[in-house]
Amino acid sequence: MMIRVLLLTLACLFISKQKVISQNRQLADSLISVATNGTLNDKELFELWRKIAHSHPDYSLALQYAHKALQLSISMNDPLLEAQAYEEISSIERLLGNNINAMSSTLNAVKIYDQIGNEVLKAATYVQLGSVMTGDKEYSEAITYFQHALRIYHTDKNQLLNYTFTLVNLGEAFRLIEQYDSAIHCFKQALEMNVSLQNKIIQGYSLGNLGMTYASLETFEEATDYLTEAVNLLKTLGDAYSTSIYIAELGSIAHRQGKLNKAEQFLLQSLGIANKEGLKEQIRDFSLKLVNLYADQGDYKKALFHQKTYQNYQDSLVNKDNIKKIERIQASYEIDKRETEIALLNSINTNQKTIGAALGFGILIVSFFTFMLYRSNQIKKKNNLELAHQKDIISKREEEKALLLRELNHRVKNNLQMVSSLLSLQGANLVGHPAAEALSDGQHRVEALSLIHQKLYREDINTRLNFKEYIKDLTLNLCYSYDASFEPIFEMDDCMFDIDTAVPLALIVNELVTNSLKYAFIDVKTPKLTLRTEFKENTFTLMILDNGCGIKPSSADDQSFGLRMVHSLTEQLNGSAEVISKGRSGTHWTIKIPKLTNS
Repeated sequence: MMIRVLLLTLACLFISKQKVISQNRQLADSLISVATNGTLNDKELFELWRKIAHSHPDYSLALQYAHKALQLSISMNDPLLEAQAYEEISSIERLLGNNINAMSSTLNAVKIYDQIGNEVLKAATYVQLGSVMTGDKEYSEAITYFQHALRIYHTDKNQLLNYTFTLVNLGEAFRLIEQYDSAIHCFKQALEMNVSLQNKIIQGYSLGNLGMTYASLETFEEATDYLTEAVNLLKTLGDAYSTSIYIAELGSIAHRQGKLNKAEQFLLQSLGIANKEGLKEQIRDFSLKLVNLYADQGDYKKALFHQKTYQNYQDSLVNKDNIKKIERIQASYEIDKRETEIALLNSINTNQKTIGAALGFGILIVSFFTFMLYRSNQIKKKNNLELAHQKDIISKREEEKALLLRELNHRVKNNLQMVSSLLSLQGANLVGHPAAEALSDGQHRVEALSLIHQKLYREDINTRLNFKEYIKDLTLNLCYSYDASFEPIFEMDDCMFDIDTAVPLALIVNELVTNSLKYAFIDVKTPKLTLRTEFKENTFTLMILDNGCGIKPSSADDQSFGLRMVHSLTEQLNGSAEVISKGRSGTHWTIKIPKLTNS
């Protein structure tokens, strides 16, 4: 398990993620079936829950199974199993983007390993923490965790491989923090230890990162030698991710040396690898390098082309530093909100006591009552000023909350775009396979949801969107995807729906428009697709009409997933769906949703 964590730390991307997702779903389903037969003892059930959590492609469900494993380990009073469950929870929380929860779970695992005296597992967890800190650009903290792990591995001769892997990670953290002498020492020490290990992964990453370090020091000859050797080695391992980065670095070196033609060759080669493998961050970074190169060459047409590519990918990637800042703002907001409420309650309580005492004492001494009344008024003024100040603080917190909602929509949109990209990549591997069409349909459904969050992010901070504009964009995107040769007709009223209404309606439109584009216009010379909406007496009517070949009578009760989903979503909105097939004159769908408010 420790070797697997370290290999993931070094980003050895040798297996297609799409294939793993498919295989993991099958594995998870089979394991869930075993777990329900009731014949397993507690330890066997724990291992089963943990394996399901590790392999399930739905991270939310995976997290539920990981927590089941944790509760079972606590009831068994087994600290080692409890620590393993915390590590599994940490991995899933990180995949979900919940870095604070992930860090908390990992630290719980370290605490347990320390209590039971399992130094090797504690070291592996330190390496995991260091990797997280490196990804979050907290390089000083990452260095501290890697050094803790090295001290543990150094005392055990059987941990030479883990020690060497950790040394490479430490060197990379030193390089990123620009402590180049320390980085060079770590990489060269790793190469020396690898003489006995003969591990190609260690060799390739040590050489490549050493080359990048020398490039930062402008020792270009040595940098080029190390990078070239790393590229040649990693190509044989099929590590496209690292190969593309090191080739791009060779291009940057050539650019800085004034060898512009050679720089262009390297950068175009690295961009080609990134495009082929779908490495979005690398496509963005390599495109920017090409923009700078072509600008120096005076070829502004090519520079503009790659600038557009850079801008497109830059917009689609999640800004991790911004997300981390938002998470901290959110936590701070919740704490400040509670403290403000407590302060207000204490202030009100103090005022009540003061006024009561003043009235009681005023009954005995009238003159002193006048003084106390004056004092009470002064306190009220002070409290009013304090309340106004607190109101201003709360208003600012509300603005921060609005920013959080906006960024959350951005984050959901980007995650959905990544899912769409994964489905697209998987579909490309299944050309001609019956599952290819299902993957394509799933991709369009995910893109429909992504478009909703994109509009919520760009247009507003609440959860309502202009349904007319959204449906236009969705339909035009589908026409573009299916290479339609005609423009759809929109006869729609302006209407604003909340996201709970917009999402089912969007999926319904996606399914029906997709069906028309895929099946309706075969041998139709002048295809026509019309989308029409009406809003009368709080009843929303959506009509989708085409002049295609129609559907067979038997197809009206088709049990395909798409049509079943249309009827299910319509029922979810308490509406009705009616289809009329007019033979060769086309198919007309009518969706009616009652008691729907347009605002």
